Amino acid sequence: EDGIRDHCVTGVQTCALPILNTAGWNLTGNAFVGDTPGDIDNFSNELILTNAQGNQSGAIFYSQPLNLGICSQWTVDFEYRIWGGSAADGLAFCFIQVPPAGFVPGGGVGIPGTANGLKVVLDTWDNGCGANPELQIFNGVGYNECIAGIVKLTNTAGNLNFIRGNTYKPVRIIYNNGQISLLINNILYLSANFPINFSGYMGFTASTGGATDQDRKSTRLNSSHT
Repeated sequence: EDGIRDHCVTGVQTCALPILNTAGWNLTGNAFVGDTPGDIDNFSNELILTNAQGNQSGAIFYSQPLNLGICSQWTVDFEYRIWGGSAADGLAFCFIQVPPAGFVPGGGVGIPGTANGLKVVLDTWDNGCGANPELQIFNGVGYNECIAGIVKLTNTAGNLNFIRGNTYKPVRIIYNNGQISLLINNILYLSANFPINFSGYMGFTASTGGATDQDRKSTRLNSSHT
């Protein structure tokens, strides 16, 4: 089950409330607002992108395009947890050029197959290109964990096992003049250089395949830019 917990959505910013307000955002596929076991309250303030059931995909995208091409610096913060199944397939932050459509299950992590843009992926299932969980950054058309040009950190030493777990973890994505940094638990794990010079749609995707997890995302989601 892959998901996001709430704190209040205002444009692209959030703050703590017992009910998740998704005004201005589009939920698609298996995504829904609810409550799952193991968090700190019983409020319907979690965004569940997929349940721990096979061949699901879910997504949430901000409904209006953002012109990040005019920004030299921007930051996205959110909290997530991936847990409850058999470790597939993962969760992604996306900033893509066209209105999102064509979300996919399985190893595509829900990302539309023809979407051009930035994908920052927490990939929990090994589809043949490195020890998982993996952290990945890719900018281009489509996505798979073996795609040419992807920048990744694999779990060869077991140091990324924490990516799955029943507790929420903070993630920060920092963009600084083309340099993209991925931090989890305030620790820098991966960097890549992909200049973003277009308007697009910001959101999150997740999927399951033959194996599953429940992907939950917290609405402690903040976006700032300069």
